[in-house]
Amino acid sequence: MQVWIDYDGLEMLVNVTLAPIGYPKPGKNLLSMHINLSSVLLESMHVGFSSCTGFLSNSHYLLGWSWNQSGNAQDLDPSKLPSLPRFRNQRQRLNLTFLVLPIFVVLLFLVMVGAAWSMRKKYEELYDPWEHEYAPCRFSYKDLSGNERF
Repeated sequence: MQVWIDYDGLEMLVNVTLAPIGYPKPGKNLLSMHINLSSVLLESMHVGFSSCTGFLSNSHYLLGWSWNQSGNAQDLDPSKLPSLPRFRNQRQRLNLTFLVLPIFVVLLFLVMVGAAWSMRKKYEELYDPWEHEYAPCRFSYKDLSGNERF
């Protein structure tokens, strides 16, 4: 996309226009607002650009810009702008994530099941050798105490 931001200091008017790359500047502004920028725009100053993403990864590229302090800025020739970088690395990372994450979840599940099984084996009732010949005669504390709270 290409964006034109024009400011008329005499009328104190900011106009913002937007169009796809390769299309001429539209006659209708996307945003038009009267605002006094005289305290912001100084005789000598630096210009910077910033972008932001949300939760998902995103890339923003500024391929070119043009500035004129008095009058219209020069139009940019899209054929002379640099090309966008390839996104191969991000796709490979995304594919790797979709491959590694399920394997990690399955391994974690198996480790948890194994730990639960070993804990069960460790704390299950152990019978003496003579008890295998006869029926085990063990009673729980709850049965012996007669107290239902335990």
